[in-house]
Order: sequence, then structure tokens, then C-alpha cells
Amino acid sequence: MFGGDLNSGSPVPRRIQSAAQYPHDKCVHELFDDQAQATPDRIAVTCQGKSITHRELRECASRLAISLRRRGVRADELVGICVDRSIEMVAGMLGIL
Repeated sequence: MFGGDLNSGSPVPRRIQSAAQYPHDKCVHELFDDQAQATPDRIAVTCQGKSITHRELRECASRLAISLRRRGVRADELVGICVDRSIEMVAGMLGIL
């Protein structure tokens, strides 16, 4: 996992040392949902001085997922995303998954 200030301008992110165990039989969006249920009011993402909780991020990603389904997007279809690094980018990636 990489981390650091997204706006630092450094092309090489610093490496975060993490030994966290996680179930390898779950997808990223399922792991996120588990975390959002366990800690809904904790900060999930901070970017450009803004923060969003797990609950808020989950709600935003869910709204996008519902919108995509209503527009006919089905499982295993490719959906592109082209945005600057932001909270919305993270919500978009989760909503697409």
C-alpha cells in the first residue's frame, strides 16, 4: 500500500509498512463495505484538506453504482473513470466495482 500527501508532487509515493491481515477471498469493495459497517463514522479518505467518513463514502459510491445500473451497466462490463486525485475519485472507483 502506498501513502502520503496526494498533492506533494512527488512521482514516487512513500511505502507504508503494513502487516494487516485480510481475507483473500473478498474483493476490494467487499472489504470496504465490511470496514464501513464496522467503523461508519471514522475518516475513510482525506485529500486536499477535505475528509469523508466511511458512511459518507459508502453512500456516495452506492449512489454511483445505482446510477450505473439504471443506465444499463452490468457486472463485468468495463467502465472508465478519468478524474483528478480526489475523494470523488475514490468514491468513483468503489462505485464502479
